[in-house]
Amino acid sequence: MQLPRILLLTEAVPMKNRGGAKQTLYNLLKEYPQENLSLLTIKSDEVAPPDSMKSFLYRESYFDFLPSVIQTRFSYPLYQLNCIIRKTVGYDKINQIIDWKPDIILVVPMGSAPVWIGEELSRKVPAKVVVYMMDDWLEVQRPGPAKWATDRNLKHLLQISAGWIMISKNMSQTLKERYQLDNKKVLIAQNPVYLEAINLNPKPIVATNSFKLAYAGAILPMHADGVKLVAKAVSLLRKQGKDVTFTVFASDYYWSYWEQVWKKNGADMDGVIYGGYLERYADFLLQLQNYDLCVVSAAFNPKLAPYSRSSVQTKITDYWSTGAPILSVGPTYSACSQFVAEREAGFVIDKNDPAACAEFILKIMNNPELRKKYRDNGLRIVRDEFSMPIVTKQINEFFKDIHAS
Repeated sequence: MQLPRILLLTEAVPMKNRGGAKQTLYNLLKEYPQENLSLLTIKSDEVAPPDSMKSFLYRESYFDFLPSVIQTRFSYPLYQLNCIIRKTVGYDKINQIIDWKPDIILVVPMGSAPVWIGEELSRKVPAKVVVYMMDDWLEVQRPGPAKWATDRNLKHLLQISAGWIMISKNMSQTLKERYQLDNKKVLIAQNPVYLEAINLNPKPIVATNSFKLAYAGAILPMHADGVKLVAKAVSLLRKQGKDVTFTVFASDYYWSYWEQVWKKNGADMDGVIYGGYLERYADFLLQLQNYDLCVVSAAFNPKLAPYSRSSVQTKITDYWSTGAPILSVGPTYSACSQFVAEREAGFVIDKNDPAACAEFILKIMNNPELRKKYRDNGLRIVRDEFSMPIVTKQINEFFKDIHAS
């Protein structure tokens, strides 16, 4: 059976070396026939759609020239006006999309606009809808009319969709219970890794007095307090005479901002090293093979609990492929920690306490047998469950089933 034609509606333009949602979408759709893919995304001067995809562009807001205070205060009337203008100005886009004849509209919202547009397209374009939720971003938005409208539209999209793709079982269950939804065909999909990127000759794991931890990726509020916790723990260990370092690979924007915040709040940064930004995906994977422990961080802050509870981060499968064991830091309800722990493929700490974290890292250093077990489990899991051929087959079969249903 021929694979269906898919219109991808998202702000996260699939890109090879950008990390996060963009990298995940690139990896998930890399082997999908490009002639059967098109992209509807935000018009942006910073990110260009890939040449391999037919693209349709929309403006996220026709009122972005207004001061942010005005946009926030009048968010709902501006939302309504944006919808009216988009329906008028974007009418030719809808005709072009209909002419392209998509079989499936794949809505991957990282914010409100794809939800509004997806809801409108579901009424006008004769195609089935699939929603892919990567985290529970809507739940942490400020309450108000605009959020309520987006919430209503998302509920409708999930109700009328032919199936869901979810980043975790937690995400699927949370939305099902929140919106009182019937069962749908669900695919749980995380970031796949290239077979050739899996480290077949990881370095030996032995008892050592020198220990190197690393974190790689964006440092958003949903990550920051966990990264800070590990930094504090490393500084405490160094005060005890332990040769432990923590290298952070992130863009200069994230590093400069959080370094300034942490130092302003009196955080001791001894042993914390800025490793720079690893722009190429292959460089990122190769560099991390040199570390003893790779850190995943979910927020302890209760206000950010929807993120921690729902999202399994892209970096977990990437970390596994490097052959470096994982340390998952976050609250007990962290989807990342649960994902790692249930597979016995990483260490988990759920206390936001630098002294307890330092003690835990010391125990990890002194237990090479468990580090090797978790390392080997991670390599096996990423090969058997999350390699590109396996995930590509799952994605293709899912879309075929949706199209045939």
